Amino acid sequence: MPSDQELANWRRVIPVMNERLQAKGMVRVAEGKIIVTGLKGPLEENWQSKAEAFASQIPILP
Repeated sequence: MPSDQELANWRRVIPVMNERLQAKGMVRVAEGKIIVTGLKGPLEENWQSKAEAFASQIPILP
């Protein structure tokens, strides 16, 4: 697991991403996180269920 300092550093990315979305007239429609345990992976245990839960939050438009 990442340290508190590493988590704090990564959490600053989300506001930057939100600003870029808003600049293009877009909005965030879902929220979630999956931790990568190393530079080249692997993803954390049980990542598939977290990805499924994230995807289920995204609205399907006609």
